[in-house]
Amino acid sequence: MQKTLIIEDIKDHRDFIPILADWHFREFGELSGASSEEKYRDLLMLHIREDLIPSTFVATGEKGLIGSVSLVTCDMPIMPHLTPWMARLYIHPPFREQGSGSELVEAAVQACQSSYPRLYLYTSGDLIRFYTRLGWEIFEEDVFYGGSPQTVMEYVIH
Repeated sequence: MQKTLIIEDIKDHRDFIPILADWHFREFGELSGASSEEKYRDLLMLHIREDLIPSTFVATGEKGLIGSVSLVTCDMPIMPHLTPWMARLYIHPPFREQGSGSELVEAAVQACQSSYPRLYLYTSGDLIRFYTRLGWEIFEEDVFYGGSPQTVMEYVIH
């Protein structure tokens, strides 16, 4: 793990938006509804506000930007009744498997602590085990979205 990991709101690090837009577009493509790197920049700009939803948290360390996670009203339009969602957890490849992802997830959960009883996400593959280790539970399996089956997970905050 990074010796000094700092997690802060993107509104305090607007200079990271072009880097995150590039990373997010390469990793998630059009899953968020953003069809280009420029659209991801526009999406992240909406997160620069005082409201909790939407927001993005960034993790930085000794070597700069490590990754990010977002909180959004709804990340899966076919399930608009579920809210809020944790979305786009991304750790830059050189920093993966060092605990930064877990810390970003914890920061997102903590941010929702006083405002929401539950938090949702969708994922697939090996990431289901990752989130389960962090206290998330399977809410619904085999939800077809984005061209493949996804698992919707829930974190009960209180």
